[in-house]
Amino acid sequence: MPESAKAKGLMRRDFGNTWKQLRSVLIAGLMIGAVGAVGMGFVIQHEGRRPVNVVDLLAVALGIGLITPFFVLPTLLVSIRIEDGMISHWLCRRWKLSEGRVDSLTKVEIATNTGARFHFSDRKPISFMGADLMILQAMCVHLMELRPEFRQFVFGRRAVMILKTVQMIQGKRKEG
Repeated sequence: MPESAKAKGLMRRDFGNTWKQLRSVLIAGLMIGAVGAVGMGFVIQHEGRRPVNVVDLLAVALGIGLITPFFVLPTLLVSIRIEDGMISHWLCRRWKLSEGRVDSLTKVEIATNTGARFHFSDRKPISFMGADLMILQAMCVHLMELRPEFRQFVFGRRAVMILKTVQMIQGKRKEG
């Protein structure tokens, strides 16, 4: 992005999964399902309880493969956009559900439940459920770029990696 666009505050960042990530999860789920089906086939064959039914094994593989994308679906449908000093909550990246100003942020909870929660001084919180840790980390770093003085991040147990990254960036800013 050109420097003039940054100076005008026109930086726009979307946080949430994309269709490409959903496809990757589907492929990974199908591979896990295939490994599970092959493992079940070996166990059934080894125990000799009954003949291996290939249709049942294919159903297990496809079932696991088709269920895994539903774990990614919440952040595919709902995303967060940070643009022009506003944090907005979007449905399908088309319809704005709610928004709040970055300047009025009082606290950001990361992975304390299942995603992120943005608390504002002048409105209700915005929740971003089911977000991947890498998405949450990128969001924290971006918020720190917008508000270098902001220190009100609360991290859950599963967000230790994000906490270390944020502390590293904050330490570099104090030195510089």
